[in-house]
Amino acid sequence: MLSKLGRDDEAERMNRCCEKFGIVTCGRHIVARYPTYRCENRLCPFCAERRSKRLIAKYLPIVLAYAKVFKANHSEGLPCHLVLTLAHRKGETPKMMRKRLWDNFVELRKTDLFKSLFDGGLFTIETKKSKDGVGSHVHLHGLIFRFRKLTKEELQMLKDEWFAITGDSWNIRLDPIFDIRKGLTEVCKYVVKQGLSESMTLSEVRGLVELKGLKMCETFGHKTFRKFAIEFDPDEHEATEPVERFDFVEGDACPKCGETLRMKYPMPVNELIKFAREIEAWTIPKPNRLME
Repeated sequence: MLSKLGRDDEAERMNRCCEKFGIVTCGRHIVARYPTYRCENRLCPFCAERRSKRLIAKYLPIVLAYAKVFKANHSEGLPCHLVLTLAHRKGETPKMMRKRLWDNFVELRKTDLFKSLFDGGLFTIETKKSKDGVGSHVHLHGLIFRFRKLTKEELQMLKDEWFAITGDSWNIRLDPIFDIRKGLTEVCKYVVKQGLSESMTLSEVRGLVELKGLKMCETFGHKTFRKFAIEFDPDEHEATEPVERFDFVEGDACPKCGETLRMKYPMPVNELIKFAREIEAWTIPKPNRLME
């Protein structure tokens, strides 16, 4: 599809993405594997997974630390998953919808109602094909800190405010987040959800390509969460949850048996599977998209 749009170089790089892997092994266990080449294209499903993991790795310690601070100041406070949708307008491209959604959310955050209900957080933009197959469905997912549980009347007022701003959309969903890691994973997965598929039309691919270079994830709350995220120093906050390690290198001890780890690369997928079946523990871990 990219070649048909005159993007031959991008298509060639995407075809080579994740063809070969490097692995970290002690000879009995494989503790990590990672592709030796990445195309870094937003439409590549392999690179999309990596971006999602990077977002989670970046923001998880920040959100966990802020949740403690927020709870200490607001006893009824709780993070929640906010979903805002836009009705598709005829002739509107994903790029146009993304800008309209972004600008509308800025306007919503300026309202007195929003300020009285919510503190700050982070949000991502999802783009996918509409259920009816006509146009794109672009909507916003946010991990947002609310001061307390909203009443039915307050939720309706928020929907009315959203409709007044957008002119055609009133769908708003708010779900409490009790497990922050799961909640953040849910929010971050949407920004990388859309990738190329064989079922896409050329027009749909063109619409997604136009999103290249546009920001699809952002923090907000310039006096609260955004400020906290910018100034965050992990050494000043006690970790509340173990962070998965992604940086095993040659010479480290294997976490499973204690033997010295070594690197093996580059290795095509078929050779990797063959090697894994020859060693004692042949289960192959998921690709480590965070490693360089």
